[in-house]
Amino acid sequence: MTRTIAENPEDFDPICRWLLASRKEGIALLSGVLGAGKTTFVKRFALQLGLTEAASPSFGIMHEYAPNLRHFDLYRVGGEAFFARGLQDTLESGWNFIEWADKAVEDYLQKGGASYIKIHIDLDGDKRVANLYDE
Repeated sequence: MTRTIAENPEDFDPICRWLLASRKEGIALLSGVLGAGKTTFVKRFALQLGLTEAASPSFGIMHEYAPNLRHFDLYRVGGEAFFARGLQDTLESGWNFIEWADKAVEDYLQKGGASYIKIHIDLDGDKRVANLYDE
């Protein structure tokens, strides 16, 4: 487990750089309470890829910022909609960040032998505490 305390969004950058250096692509399951910084984390990752725009896909379920970066938000829909729309087929390449991935999504990844990282972000006053678990 890797732990980072973020007082500002830029403090997520070392984790983002580590991910890019340690893997060519991958799946990251993001968890934490509303407003903890899950989308902010994805925005910082996008900046590391040279992209300048990233926003929460809460109402669109998925945003594809570039062929190699997809951002899912399952808060409103859960894993059922993820599978009903066939979104699991997009996980085969690039970077895929999934906010609010439920047990069904994680079970699917495990059964398929997919490698993934879990990032849990907690609030601690005005700071964010990001815990990265490399599964």
